[in-house]
Amino acid sequence: YDDVIGKISLNKEYIATHLRGIDNWINLTRINPDEEIQGEIHLGLEILQDRHTKALRCQLIEARDLAPRDISGTSDPFARVVFNNKTVETTTIKKTRFPHWNEVFEFELEDDLPTEGMMFTVEVWDWDMVGKNDFLGKVDFNLDALLKTQVAKGWFRLMPFEKNEDDAGGKLGALRLKVRLAEDRILPSMYYQPLIDLLVEPVISPAKSVAAARPTIRTTLSEASPAYDTDLASTDCLNQVEDMSPLTMLEEVTTVESRQDVAVTLVKIFLGQGLVVPFLDYLNMREVNKTSKY
Repeated sequence: YDDVIGKISLNKEYIATHLRGIDNWINLTRINPDEEIQGEIHLGLEILQDRHTKALRCQLIEARDLAPRDISGTSDPFARVVFNNKTVETTTIKKTRFPHWNEVFEFELEDDLPTEGMMFTVEVWDWDMVGKNDFLGKVDFNLDALLKTQVAKGWFRLMPFEKNEDDAGGKLGALRLKVRLAEDRILPSMYYQPLIDLLVEPVISPAKSVAAARPTIRTTLSEASPAYDTDLASTDCLNQVEDMSPLTMLEEVTTVESRQDVAVTLVKIFLGQGLVVPFLDYLNMREVNKTSKY
């Protein structure tokens, strides 16, 4: 692996407080492997109870997307369960970031067991033949909450050990970052369909689009002066009016700075409608029609 000098971490809440974005030099922080955690673990917890005994059953099923700790880009993960001063471990699955254990452990719950503040912890580690094992993450469960719900099952995100980051006082250097939070509100697709239909119409039916524009202009001008109907039909003025499709209007009102973003969005729309080739043909034809023979 390459040597890592340091890192910069910015959460969404911090970025959101800077409405105009961040443009500043930020000190690198030290890298602690125990804090570089990723992945999830699939497990099930259940409280078992009869007349005489009460127990906590833990089924460790699998994990996914674990951090690679070995030079091969994988890990040798095993899970460790820590509860009430007892520790048990699963088998080690070699060379994988997606281990399957499907192992079950049970812990007896004594009647006089103090449950307040007691945690049930599942840790995931990378086994190393030489040196210490590498930490891959952990999940904590509050015993009081488990006794109330009786069951907890699903995918749980692995978390790091709680430690404060050290910025090293700038000794590791700094990076200048430009960061801005941009959020879009996405509505259900049915709300966009009328706009999509309007945009694709001149592409799938160009003749219909032109014909729809012509009667409106001619009727309006003919009412003012019948002579305009014949004269304007052969002028560039009418041709320009007839070409005012939604796509053309969009081109007219789009600024130079946002033109590429608009173009990418249009390509995505026509790709989704299966009309990207007719759309490109439409654009080529527009450019050809604009070309002067002089």
